[in-house]
Amino acid sequence: MFWENLWNVAKLVIILYLMVAVGFVADKTGKFTHKAAKLATGLLFYIVTPCVIVNSFIVNFSNGSVIGLKEFGLAMLFFAATYAIAIPLSKLFFKKQPVGARVIYRHAVVYGNCGYIGLPLVQAVVGEKGVFYTAIAITVFNILTFTQGVYQMHEGEDGKANLRLSKILINPGTLGLMLGIPILILILVFHFDLSTPGWEILTKPIAYLGSMNTPLAMLCLGTFLAHTDIKNTFKDKNNYLVAFLRLIVVPCSLFAFIMLIHRFVIAVPAVVAVSLMVSACPPSANNTVLFAANFDKDVGLASTTVASGTFLSVLTMPVILAVVQQFFPL
Repeated sequence: MFWENLWNVAKLVIILYLMVAVGFVADKTGKFTHKAAKLATGLLFYIVTPCVIVNSFIVNFSNGSVIGLKEFGLAMLFFAATYAIAIPLSKLFFKKQPVGARVIYRHAVVYGNCGYIGLPLVQAVVGEKGVFYTAIAITVFNILTFTQGVYQMHEGEDGKANLRLSKILINPGTLGLMLGIPILILILVFHFDLSTPGWEILTKPIAYLGSMNTPLAMLCLGTFLAHTDIKNTFKDKNNYLVAFLRLIVVPCSLFAFIMLIHRFVIAVPAVVAVSLMVSACPPSANNTVLFAANFDKDVGLASTTVASGTFLSVLTMPVILAVVQQFFPL
């Protein structure tokens, strides 16, 4: 099981790095430059991201999966616990760095790549039912990253953001959620199946635009890395601290909380525990780079932080999943 998990994680990371390498070479050869990548992040942020969010509701909730109230309640409790742990934890660190670097490190600690890495991994480890729980995780991630995450990116030296409430509540991510939540209600309450061919005239354009997210984001990441000092990436102690918090402390803290609930409150089904841990232990989300580009932060720093953590996740994720499955065998 350990080696199977190791290969599943490694395979996803290799795929990501191959796309990053294409972006790196494209910049060096002048085919897709740093300037073009900056423009592309605008496309990602304002058009592709809302499509990704809406499409996640259509694809992940239209498969007829049904879970009980107990499982749904536990999933929401543990997802809330993940961020209740990660957000305060991130604020305990990175106090001496300039505010521009501080917000990137903290965002990278809080928000993991539960979409690209978490979703296919839970499908491989748990199966289709686990995808439903990961879809809930992605929903919670989108809600928080485009509210708390946006607020955090605008924080000043005093830890407060000079930001109107409307800018937090009205952005591409929350607009995607405003469209996606009614779709979720149609699917779960009224049993609409929007994945059928009859709806494809509406759903296919959304899916096609959303499918640009990972490859285009990775191309941009490669381009940004082409303008950073890669030799010093793995010498930066802050990157290791981010990786330690994101890849080890956050998931291990969540696992301890799951074990407490399981032992003293209510039995936690194995499919719930494993699915949630798969969603909690991926490396920093790619939108750390996207947010840095759109909110005028250090894109190079964000790129190296995400790149180094993604590389190290090959070592940490299989170990964590192997331990979890010892206590919660599927």
